[in-house]
Amino acid sequence: MRRALRTLLVAICLAAPAVCLSQAGPAPSLKAEYLYRFLLYVTWPADRFLRLASPIVVGVVADDALASELRRVTTDREPQGRPVVVRSLRPTDSLSEVHAVFYGSSMNPMLAQLIASATGSVLIVTEAQGGLALGSVINLILEDQRLLFEVNLEEAKKRRLGISASLLSAAVNVAK
Repeated sequence: MRRALRTLLVAICLAAPAVCLSQAGPAPSLKAEYLYRFLLYVTWPADRFLRLASPIVVGVVADDALASELRRVTTDREPQGRPVVVRSLRPTDSLSEVHAVFYGSSMNPMLAQLIASATGSVLIVTEAQGGLALGSVINLILEDQRLLFEVNLEEAKKRRLGISASLLSAAVNVAK
């Protein structure tokens, strides 16, 4: 099962169809699929969940289309045996109850400030040039009309997040 998931993730990363990409960037459906896949390969400390069946809460900042698509993608799916709750957030909303947050490219002007204010075991996923240097754990990048991602292991460790070897092997860049 894990091998099949890894193969699928690698296939998505390396052969993302150009039809999902436009001049405005990757379609929300492709980004939503990536975000869902990340939830399969990242682990949080047990103390981040109230109960064994508590949901993984994902915040999507200032991108209602992506939030809607992520809700659709995660319906009836339970990564790590947990349901997923997707919340549309504003940049000023608290992340205290969020396990993962996505900041799209529209947030780039204030990204450093937003990341700095996100404390604790929060998986921060960005879509920004230099996103890892700003403190993102996973950063989506567009290269040759393909959506790829890079991982910041040091930031993951600071946030007490586990990143699976399968996810790391699919990343185009792993900063240590």
